[in-house]
Amino acid sequence: MGRFPICYNLEFGEVVEVLVDLLGVESSHGKKEMRQLRCQHVRPSWLRDVYEQSCEAGMWEYAVRAYLLHLVRCTIFTNKSAHSVAVKYLTLFRDLGNCGNYA
Repeated sequence: MGRFPICYNLEFGEVVEVLVDLLGVESSHGKKEMRQLRCQHVRPSWLRDVYEQSCEAGMWEYAVRAYLLHLVRCTIFTNKSAHSVAVKYLTLFRDLGNCGNYA
């Protein structure tokens, strides 16, 4: 049986750090997205752009994380009124090799 994934709320600076470390985006790019939304979330269109750029650059770990965060939004949080996904869920995919251990 797998373990239950736990996410913690992050401060603005921590979210920017997560976006830089786990998606490979420039900090200014991440800050701009969050300021536009006025929260620690990213839009699916922004995430799709990050995914496509990561694929074009051959940065596969970043692309996988962007895709997994997109899946979290589309499959677990299927409420169509939500137009963004919390960046805190990205921390679940820090170690991609460990993702298969989640329940």
